[in-house]
Amino acid sequence: MSLDYGPEVLCIVVRDQGPGAAGVAGGFGLAGMRERVEAVGGSLTTGDRPDGGFMVAAELPLGTAGRLERCSR
Repeated sequence: MSLDYGPEVLCIVVRDQGPGAAGVAGGFGLAGMRERVEAVGGSLTTGDRPDGGFMVAAELPLGTAGRLERCSR
């Protein structure tokens, strides 16, 4: 897990070494996370990692200026 921030954005990235999306049954977890992140003006990126495992990255604005910086993934 990594946490980074700047004057206008908070970046949260969670990575694991599991089987990736292929090993997960259906559900609403990622869709619910995306809805909540987008409701506050942020973005959510999810997917299998090239070296195995899965990654979830959220960019959340910290003020009214919006997302001006990008998270490093």
